[in-house]
Amino acid sequence: MSQAIPLVTCMFYGSEAGFRSAFQEMKWTLKQNPDFWKQVILYIDVEGSRRIEKYKSCFRQVVVDHDLPDYVAADKKWNCKGYWAKQAVETYGRVMQCDFDIWVRKPLDEAFWNALSFAPRFLDITTYTKGEKIVGCGCYVIDEKCDWDRFLPLMYEKWKHDELAWSEALSLDRETFLKSNMPLAPYLVDRSWLFDFPERRDEPYIVHGISGLDNGIGRLKTIGYDVKEEGFYASLPDWIRWESGKLYRKGKRLLKGLRL
Repeated sequence: MSQAIPLVTCMFYGSEAGFRSAFQEMKWTLKQNPDFWKQVILYIDVEGSRRIEKYKSCFRQVVVDHDLPDYVAADKKWNCKGYWAKQAVETYGRVMQCDFDIWVRKPLDEAFWNALSFAPRFLDITTYTKGEKIVGCGCYVIDEKCDWDRFLPLMYEKWKHDELAWSEALSLDRETFLKSNMPLAPYLVDRSWLFDFPERRDEPYIVHGISGLDNGIGRLKTIGYDVKEEGFYASLPDWIRWESGKLYRKGKRLLKGLRL
């Protein structure tokens, strides 16, 4: 059986509004995917660590960075993702980094870990068809052999964005990416991939770009999932938004019929 590799995520305290949003998303995903997050190593800054104190036991380990370099602290939103990713591979070798807005829909088995047996691998975000952004980093696999000397300067000095920096560091365009062995589909997919291939909805283990806070119910139902049967946890406001949306669409169809 393939060896499970460390899973890591990053959270930092930036603006109050940005942190509050990430905090709510974190609380949702810990309820939705508790077994998954028990395997994850969380990298976080000092202020963020203080504010999530009671949730630390939900993770495998929490690494608190007490001494962020000035060039990283200057733009935490993106620089931390690159900086802590490099710290993780120096410590653990190959890792998968993931964001909080994921839905883990089935247990991680040998086929899943086989998909993570080499690096780099990225999400195929099917809306990334033009421009410099090619790869998706909501979930991606990296190791110490990746071209960090090229990626990190692009991250810190040019793009301030991990997806743009990795896309240029690997000299990728859409065609070369899809022809390579880098896409993680169908094991880990972005919601955009499922909108393009809804008939393959039973294949993914993890879906990125889904949460109970941003109309996750509506998106999953559009793809064809039975959210109750699948055990999808959603906030009360999300249920209200979905139900009110159904009523709105029903009323719109009714009015259209009356006009005819």
